[in-house]
Amino acid sequence: MRAQVQKVNLEKISFETGDQSIQLQASIQEGNLSFQTDIFIDYSELNNILNYIQKELSDEFEVSSLFESEKMYDGNLLYQLDLTKNTNKSIEIQDVIHHKEFKRIRA
Repeated sequence: MRAQVQKVNLEKISFETGDQSIQLQASIQEGNLSFQTDIFIDYSELNNILNYIQKELSDEFEVSSLFESEKMYDGNLLYQLDLTKNTNKSIEIQDVIHHKEFKRIRA
């Protein structure tokens, strides 16, 4: 089923050094329905999203200071940004990831 996405509200960003993909946790709203989803992007898309977030936060926060890091068992670092915890803003990123095609699979 092809979704007609109206809003994509970013909630969390997670990535590990040494890994090539970044996981976004977001809430997608289409019509009257809203659901949680994971979106996987690459580092160039992450840069676009971080620039967009910084613009949305303006001078309130420095987006890089909102990331928390944790050392993993293999020596890599896990970086996480929880926008729901660290900011009072809802960041809509549908304009930044407009080229992504969303499909919802349900039973």
